[in-house]
Amino acid sequence: MLNINTYKQAVKEFPNGKTLPDALYIHRSALSGMLLDLALEAFERASEQIEGLQFNLVKFHRYKPVLSLLWYPTFDSEAHPALHRTVIVNLSTWEMTQRSYMNSKNPPILHRKELFLLPNYPLFEDFVSLTREEEEIGLLKECSKVGFRRQWEERCSSRGVSFDGNRMTPPDSSFSGTIFGSSNIFGG
Repeated sequence: MLNINTYKQAVKEFPNGKTLPDALYIHRSALSGMLLDLALEAFERASEQIEGLQFNLVKFHRYKPVLSLLWYPTFDSEAHPALHRTVIVNLSTWEMTQRSYMNSKNPPILHRKELFLLPNYPLFEDFVSLTREEEEIGLLKECSKVGFRRQWEERCSSRGVSFDGNRMTPPDSSFSGTIFGSSNIFGG
C-alpha cells in the first residue's frame, strides 16, 4: 500500500523535472528511485488493459497519489509536440482513465522541453537553444495562454515565425509584423 505522505515527499524533493504548483513533469529518461518504480508499475498495470500503450513523460500530482502517463510521439523531432494520449492512474486504487488527443484539432503542446530532462539527454542543448530563441522574441510571455496548438500557432503566425523540427525559422521577406529582438536570433 502506498504511503501518501511518502509519495508527496518524494514528489516534492525530486531534483529534476518541470515543476508546476500542482504537479511535477518528468521525462522517462530522468526518472529514478521511488518515482521510477511508481511509473513502471503504473505502466505495467495499464499495459494489461491498454494495448500498445506508450509514454515518454510522467505527470506526478503533488497533493494526491495520482500520476499520468503522457505520450508525445514527436517529443524529439518536433519543437512543440502534441499530446496524443494520457492515462491517469490512481496509485491508491489503481483505477485508470485514459484520454486520446490523436484526433483533436487543438491538443495540448509542450514548451521548454529541456525542463523535463537531464543535461545528458542527446537533444538537451538543442532544446535549451530553442527556448532561449523563443524567449528573446517574446513567444513565451504569458505562456499559460499558449499551451494548446491553436493558440500557439496564432502567436507564432502573428510574429511570422515557423518551425522546422526543433529549430525556429525566421519570417520570410513578406512578413510585415513585429518580431522582438529578431536581430539577436536571425542575424538581421
